[in-house]
Amino acid sequence: SAAALAEQPGKAMFVSTDGAGSIPTAWLRQQQQQGVEIVAAHDSDRAGEEMAWRLAAELGSVTRATPTVGKDWNEQLKSDYAKRSTVGDLQPGRVEPQPDVSGWKLVAQAIGKPDAYISRIEAVVASSQPLQIEAVVAMRLDFNTYKQTASDLWQWYQAARDIGKPDAYLGRIAEVAITFHHPKTPTPLTQQAIATMQQDLAQHEQLSTSSLWQHHSPITDLTRLMKTNSVVAHTATKDSSSPQQERLNTRAVELSIKLLSTFAKNQRSDHVSWTGGWYTFTKVGSNIKIDCSQRQSTILELSNGNLQGSITQRDVEKFEGVLETIKEKEIGKQFEL
Repeated sequence: SAAALAEQPGKAMFVSTDGAGSIPTAWLRQQQQQGVEIVAAHDSDRAGEEMAWRLAAELGSVTRATPTVGKDWNEQLKSDYAKRSTVGDLQPGRVEPQPDVSGWKLVAQAIGKPDAYISRIEAVVASSQPLQIEAVVAMRLDFNTYKQTASDLWQWYQAARDIGKPDAYLGRIAEVAITFHHPKTPTPLTQQAIATMQQDLAQHEQLSTSSLWQHHSPITDLTRLMKTNSVVAHTATKDSSSPQQERLNTRAVELSIKLLSTFAKNQRSDHVSWTGGWYTFTKVGSNIKIDCSQRQSTILELSNGNLQGSITQRDVEKFEGVLETIKEKEIGKQFEL
């Protein structure tokens, strides 16, 4: 089901296993040697996360694909949201169901809540009474923190792989993640692990931004300058996304025009395209599209005045960082956009 939803599956193999003994490690390593990308398409629950990380520990290098609708990829495929979902991003406009209270204790332990807090959770669960609003809010916050940490761990793993960390280093990240997702005695991330993760993510961010703006030399002879306001003013949001997502998408359109005006080669007034790092920016007339090779998908598309996309704050910060670097280094010609 995950393979069916992939927009550009390419040379990838989607794997889901139900136990450590069922991983065909030797065969999967042979596939990796032949250039096949192994994608861990396990369920989005704690057990699925643990198995995905065990696969990563066995193979040394995998990509994680997490369903955003339902528990597994079969539910995602059957969902009305499937055609608009993006691996790794929460579907805008979708109401999240209330977490399972029976898993609250383990989640709280994983994110490092104190013993007194854990005891209160045990008492609430044991009472079998409907949760008070305060308890519901606290539980949602804990589950959200847990999910964010789970996502951060995969970002750390990907960043470490991209910046060239050895397999043994990736294996240690996998070990940290496996203990975090342990089904009985989860272990919170240590301060050392958090500090190392932040350091690797910062290094990856710096390298990614550097490769983005250095990918091509800026041009100095535009045949026609593109105006931001004329594009954004006639933009309507097609999807029922959140206001925050709308702002990110709109800001990305503005930044795309500036990046294209600075970097695009062979620029014409009707068709402009430029690739920097993972991102490819394309403008045809008043339509704009951003593709991301890392996510193997189109992350933003403005077509006939309708804007839809899954741009993240991290994407926007990368684009802004490129333009700021250009400004500081006085690279390229300054345009009034």
